[in-house]
Amino acid sequence: MKNMVNWELGKAVNGRILFADKTSNLFGTPLPVAISEHVPMVLWANATQRFQGVEVEIMNALGKALNFKPVYYKPNQTENMDWELDGSGNPDGYGQNGTHIDSMLVDEVAAHSASFAIGDLHLFQVYLKLVELSAPHNFECLTFLTPESSTDNSWQTFILPFSAGMWAGVLLSLFVVGTVFYAISFLNAIINGNVSSEFFRCLRPNRSVPMDPKIYRRISFRIAISRYRPSKGDRMPRDLFDGYANCILLTYSMLLYVALPRMPRNWPLRVLTGWYWIYCILLVATYRASFTAILANPAARVTIDTLEDLLRSHIPPSAGANENRQFFLDANDEVARKVGEKMQVVGYSDDLTSRIAKGQCAYYDNEFYLRYLRVADESGSALHIMRECVLHMPVVLAMEKNSALKPRVDASIQHLAEGGLIAKWLKDAIEHLPAEALAQQEALMNIQKFWSSFVALLIGYVISLLTLLAERWHFKHIVMKHPMYDVYNPSLYYNFKRIYPQH
Repeated sequence: MKNMVNWELGKAVNGRILFADKTSNLFGTPLPVAISEHVPMVLWANATQRFQGVEVEIMNALGKALNFKPVYYKPNQTENMDWELDGSGNPDGYGQNGTHIDSMLVDEVAAHSASFAIGDLHLFQVYLKLVELSAPHNFECLTFLTPESSTDNSWQTFILPFSAGMWAGVLLSLFVVGTVFYAISFLNAIINGNVSSEFFRCLRPNRSVPMDPKIYRRISFRIAISRYRPSKGDRMPRDLFDGYANCILLTYSMLLYVALPRMPRNWPLRVLTGWYWIYCILLVATYRASFTAILANPAARVTIDTLEDLLRSHIPPSAGANENRQFFLDANDEVARKVGEKMQVVGYSDDLTSRIAKGQCAYYDNEFYLRYLRVADESGSALHIMRECVLHMPVVLAMEKNSALKPRVDASIQHLAEGGLIAKWLKDAIEHLPAEALAQQEALMNIQKFWSSFVALLIGYVISLLTLLAERWHFKHIVMKHPMYDVYNPSLYYNFKRIYPQH
């Protein structure tokens, strides 16, 4: 017992301060601080051979304000923990305790092995049963790191400028205009009185009498056919559009900006040709504009930006702590609960980013740590950070239960935040973590975009080869088997077909 002061009736108590504040100056006492590396709060810098990060700077500032020396150490991860949250086994084999990072830090403080614990601890109510949590010094956007895919349809570049309905309209207009050219040419021939037998020959019934096969073998008949030369009077003047095949071919050539061999003789066909040229100019200008826009813009990316998209993608969500999974399960939102039911608790591994890129999982953490994972991925996989923040979670420091330093720590954190130092340290920590890769904006024509031209060229080669084979088959099985065909006198057959086209 020590007599501190005597009290007398009618007099005030003076003398010593009974309960002095011993937390304002700790006289350089070293205090152990348990840490766990987690970007951007705590990270190891090889250049300086010391820990850096937002929470490391906060602890250094607290050490100067309260006059203590923080001693950083990493807890032994192999030791068994005295407590663990309600964790479940992980089928992927990343560890039995889903809260191995958070619970390890909290366990160090709860066991009085450390005075502080830092490492991106979130404000979960379950931690308050064992430790004291400081006032939040930051609010992190928690979201998912998901795989990204692109719609690589470069082989369709030549047909993308028009929709399927537009292409159907263009092909339909090609045959309709060709038919109109043919019909006008036929009507003009009727007016002028020089209708050729070539018009609508396929629609006319074959009224020709079969020729006697013996006539083909007569020498006189063959000599007469071989000497046949049509006179000028027998030749009827033919226009460009007198044949339906020519109508389709010339209409298609005008659509490709190929000039006609000559202008039609008849004025109705000339007027129709001029208006069709205007239609071709408008159509080609529209195609070129749309084609240029496709080449100038990068390929569209298929991303997951909402929880609804994540559920529809059937990619299993995962998190590094069981508390995060429990948060989804306890949420009032139905979509969040469905995500929590599918969520797996995993730990960090070297192949985490490759598993995400393959669509095997979507990882849940703060936005800056997800940026770090994407930048650190050396495989060049396409990873995307979901644009929708699931929630903005407070980040705190952990202290011993009923710690007398809590009021001083909370006041110092408030002063650091009001002075802008925490925001500045956060900006420095994420300086080399870009938010998103910039999309290429210049009109770059690379071999990938040019692939469609090779596809079109290949299709043309295939059609040409098939046409050549069909022509060869027709010549071998139709022309060569005709009685008037002579391998030593080929003109005999063709003269015969000019005189008797129905035979």
